[in-house]
Amino acid sequence: MSNEKKKKAAGPIFGILAAILGLVGLAVTVYCSRMNSAYSLSNLNQTLLYSGIAAALACLSAFGKKNYSVLSTICQIGAIVLFVFAIGNILMERVLLASGLFSYNSQNQAGWQVFYVSVAAIAFYLAADLFLIISSFMKSVKD
Repeated sequence: MSNEKKKKAAGPIFGILAAILGLVGLAVTVYCSRMNSAYSLSNLNQTLLYSGIAAALACLSAFGKKNYSVLSTICQIGAIVLFVFAIGNILMERVLLASGLFSYNSQNQAGWQVFYVSVAAIAFYLAADLFLIISSFMKSVKD
């Protein structure tokens, strides 16, 4: 009977926080793409798919019934990889914008706003990855 009523440890909390940060990063990415039609992300659908699946995997990993289960570990690794792919998609789209802003087009106010929001989206995805890495080293249920 005591096995059925095990209390959750801190690991799943970090997994849920990672999923929330990933969803916030997803919302910021959509906002970044919709800010200015000249700077919209051409691969937005792929980025949304990656970050949505990664957030779902992060939530799924938080509901593991045993400490360090194989399914939970696979979900965490998959979520980390998909968040990194989302970061890569944003970076690939914003490299040309950043090079222009830091060299010849430094007075482009709209470009700077899009750049700052892109950096915020990347920061949310990196924080989600960090929380997933932390949660992978913590127990999911208390002994």
